[in-house]
Amino acid sequence: MKRILVTFDIDGTLIKSSGLLHRQAFSHAFLQVFNVKGSIDAIKYHGQTDPAIIVKTLVHYGIPYELANGKLPILKSSMVDYVKSHAEDIGKGLEVLPGVETLLQRLSSQKNVIIGLVTGNLEEIAWMKMEALGIKKYFTVPNFGGFGSDHMERGHLVRIAAERAENLFPGNLDLRVHVGDT
Repeated sequence: MKRILVTFDIDGTLIKSSGLLHRQAFSHAFLQVFNVKGSIDAIKYHGQTDPAIIVKTLVHYGIPYELANGKLPILKSSMVDYVKSHAEDIGKGLEVLPGVETLLQRLSSQKNVIIGLVTGNLEEIAWMKMEALGIKKYFTVPNFGGFGSDHMERGHLVRIAAERAENLFPGNLDLRVHVGDT
């Protein structure tokens, strides 16, 4: 039986998101680390990783690239802490797209299919979104993927997820499929 790896993007692929809490987490981190009152709405961010959005937004507000990039670990940690402290609100503004849950149910029922995420979201925030929407249970355990917390450039995330899958679930993968909107 062929072994298949299927990875999914989140925003725009699995879910529709106005993502208020996630967006507020960016603003919180900007304020906490740089005393910048700003929003990611100041830039075009669709399809970018959270770290790239952080740096580009801060540069927009006058923070030098090197300084913003150097503070990424603190900024990412601030975002995750903010979301955790407001966990009861994580599902607000999020909606599973039509057909997604049925697809995930069918894929997860197949013994030869390994399911993970590939998303620009920070890993902890990504899994919190999946849990809040009731679809985390369909992803292969242990949960894995490629995330914005792993690399700033989205192009690296599919490879990272595949390497993790190969390490967690030894044996040849006959087919790798990524489903995303960017």
